[in-house]
Amino acid sequence: MHQEGWAPFSAARFRRFSWGLIGLWTALVAASAGWNLSIHRAEIVADARAVAVASYERELAFRTWSAAQGEVYVRATAQTRPSPYLSAVATRDLRTESGEVLTQITPSYMDCQPPGTALEPEALHNRLVSVTPLNPANAPDAWEAAALAAVAAGRPEVFEVGEIDGRRHLRFLRPVVMDRPCLRCHSGRGLAEGRIGGAVSVAVPLEGYWTRARATIATALVGHGALWLAGMAGILLSSRGLIRNVRDREAAWTALQESEEKYRTLADNVDLGIALVGPDHRLRATNAALARWLGRPAEDLAGSLCFEALEHRGDVCPDCPGAAALATRRPAAVDVERERPDGTRAWIRLRAFPLIGADRAAAGYIRVLEDITPLKHAEQERRQLDAKVQHAQKLESLGVLAGGIAHDFNNLLTGMMGNADLALRKLPPDSPARPHLQKIDAASQRAADLTNQMLAYSGKGRFAVEPVNLSSLVEEMVRLLDTVVSKKARLTLHLAPNLPTVSMDATQGRQIVMNLITNASDALGGASGAIRVTTGVTEVDRRYLSGVYVDDDLPEGTYVYLEVGDTGCGMDRETQARVFDPFFSTKATGRGLGLAAVLGIVRGHRGAVKVYSEVGQGTTFKVFFPLAEAHRSDPAAPAAAGEGDAEALWRGSGTVLVVDDDATARSVAAAMLEERGFSVLTAADGQEGVDVFRTHGGEIEAVVLDMTMPRMNGEEVFREMRRLRPDVRVVLTSGYNEQDAINRFTEHGLAGFIQKPYRSDALLRALHAALRTA
Repeated sequence: MHQEGWAPFSAARFRRFSWGLIGLWTALVAASAGWNLSIHRAEIVADARAVAVASYERELAFRTWSAAQGEVYVRATAQTRPSPYLSAVATRDLRTESGEVLTQITPSYMDCQPPGTALEPEALHNRLVSVTPLNPANAPDAWEAAALAAVAAGRPEVFEVGEIDGRRHLRFLRPVVMDRPCLRCHSGRGLAEGRIGGAVSVAVPLEGYWTRARATIATALVGHGALWLAGMAGILLSSRGLIRNVRDREAAWTALQESEEKYRTLADNVDLGIALVGPDHRLRATNAALARWLGRPAEDLAGSLCFEALEHRGDVCPDCPGAAALATRRPAAVDVERERPDGTRAWIRLRAFPLIGADRAAAGYIRVLEDITPLKHAEQERRQLDAKVQHAQKLESLGVLAGGIAHDFNNLLTGMMGNADLALRKLPPDSPARPHLQKIDAASQRAADLTNQMLAYSGKGRFAVEPVNLSSLVEEMVRLLDTVVSKKARLTLHLAPNLPTVSMDATQGRQIVMNLITNASDALGGASGAIRVTTGVTEVDRRYLSGVYVDDDLPEGTYVYLEVGDTGCGMDRETQARVFDPFFSTKATGRGLGLAAVLGIVRGHRGAVKVYSEVGQGTTFKVFFPLAEAHRSDPAAPAAAGEGDAEALWRGSGTVLVVDDDATARSVAAAMLEERGFSVLTAADGQEGVDVFRTHGGEIEAVVLDMTMPRMNGEEVFREMRRLRPDVRVVLTSGYNEQDAINRFTEHGLAGFIQKPYRSDALLRALHAALRTA
């Protein structure tokens, strides 16, 4: 646990503090000594500069006097030769009456003459330097050139401490302004009266100044040393007693920390957020798990209000278990959903345990936070699984019911369509009853289409399985849906090229496309909107499949998908839960098995459906199909040219056995066969059919056998007839589709199949094909 308080000032830390104090004192004394030295240095430089200024002014005064006298002539000697730099001056040399030669000399030329005696090292050096020297000896050195540039830029003088021949000097330079007498010699060199033509450079040796100042500096350093020693003694003597006191307190604190460390280790290694909270709801201590949960260091939490740090509120939470624990003096708990520091949501179980003081008053409480998100997710997944199981059971029950109704209804439709067909064949073309019979036949066909939808919903609607490209199927259907889609709807296609094929019945695939696009058009409700149809390939995992309809333990992997979305009214959760129920619709004109049939077809193809919808935001249906593996059945070969006409005129002979438990279907089949020249035997159930076949097996050419019958079903009857006569030609009839019916037979050898309801031409074609291959 991390809690408020002060850590003791340990002996080691106090020693470091003492050494730091000693270092600080030493730095202060050293700074004072350095400051004194800098003052002495500044005084030495100031004295030397004053000497340099005096020398400059004396030099300038001499030159001013010399220039005021006009030309100055001296006797020409070996040492003072006529100046070669004044050769252009006509009056440079004069001869006296006594015959002596006098030569003109300028102050600068005078300075260039070698002195009679060598200069001492401490002697002052000054000379004239020129911007455009006549005499190369007056050319500036590097320092003087830089100083001349500085005074040319506006500085009145330049001085600094530097070395000349290894000795320290104060170098000083001030400018010399050109006047009229100067121009007599310097005319034509780019100089003008009033401009800077050069400068006086003075070098003052500093060795003597330092020698005179050493005694004063030594005295100051000795004084600072004595001051430093006195301060050191005071610091060391005072710290010894304090260190002993600190050691005693350190020992007591160590014992306290060892005791606290045991409880801290326990608290920090528990995967629960734990906080010690005072009666004012301020955090006094927190463990590492709680600090990680809040995303803040534990030190920052100490002293903060519980509801501010944990809930980001300005007042106590309404459901605060801590407040309840303080009020009731009993533990309290509550489950809440909160946001983690990383932005994700989590379920937290908050528990509070009251702390009772010696006076029996509530001294605070212990708050425990437990992350129960996995538990909540498990409960949610369990509820979703229960809902899916219930939904699957409902679909299964409805599928069984729809399949049974479709089967029985097909038997009735067989009688209706068959009798209408027989009557139409017997009526003359101009009979007034013919239009009525044709309407009965058309109505029967529409009823047959409805039973096909019911079979599709039950998952038994797959007929001719073949490899199908969904993109091509959608393009084909969209061209045929102009009359179905609202004129205000904008239909856009996003179809993937080179889409892998899926194994499906193309007719039922078209029904899926038509039903989904029709449903999307209806969702627009006559308003302007968009319908988007998309195909593609995607990878889905188990987690994604857990949220789809018809999740019959589908495998993870690659699926081809068809997605139909609209910008219509959308659906709430209650509507989404019933969207696949048969005959359910939110529209007054809704009817039939549109989406229910889609779900059944998808189930029959081992696919899945995902629905995305929000009220006012539109709806998207996404249908998944597994990739095609191998062709499960070869497409039926087209009839040869003229074959249909030949079968329509064909008449047979011999005996045919019709086995069907539905009297109407049985009688209609017998009438159809007798009309084409066959003798017909009938049986009302499977057992009777076997008995009739056993008695008349030698004369029976073929058997028309129903699949679902009492006592013995079609499979059992077929097996028994094959045992009695292996070459028997059996044509199977069923209200279910061909593939679902034939898959129930464990043996091969069926001669044909007719799906109920059927007309006489379909029955005769199947029988003709069966007898022709005998």
